[in-house]
Amino acid sequence: MSIQLIQKYYAEVEKLICYGGSRNESSLRRTFINLLESYASSKNLVLVPELELVTGAGRRVIPDGTLKDALRQDWGYWESKDEADDIEEEIKKKFAKGYPSNNILFDDTQRVILYQSGERVFEAGFENAEEFDTALRLFVGYEPKKSPTSAKPSRSSIPIGLWIIRSRSSIC
Repeated sequence: MSIQLIQKYYAEVEKLICYGGSRNESSLRRTFINLLESYASSKNLVLVPELELVTGAGRRVIPDGTLKDALRQDWGYWESKDEADDIEEEIKKKFAKGYPSNNILFDDTQRVILYQSGERVFEAGFENAEEFDTALRLFVGYEPKKSPTSAKPSRSSIPIGLWIIRSRSSIC
């Protein structure tokens, strides 16, 4: 199924390039968002675009997308760059600004680079569907190490309506 999603992504990108004549990030972003959302849904996650994040140092950054669960917890971040950009330099700039490195996927419409737990763990070219699939699966499947105190979210961190629903059912 995942390879089929990637094949569909390839077809959509080619159509956009053919019709629009552009390979820039903003022209192709929607197709990548659709692909990430398909992968995220398999883990009951949602990709929320352009969500502001306050870093540990108090700086405000806005990743292109944030993977969230029903409890509004962040599971990962996505940052897109133009293929004309030097992705390695752009990654350095983003980390210098305070972007999280616990689970962040960078793409430039040619390749994806995945960082988890502060380390670069995977890189794949878009032309290799199997490796591309592996990168996306690793990204959405990431499970952060949990400390004993953070094993269960506190009631104050959950919207009240969701807390009531969760306490009365097995949803989410």
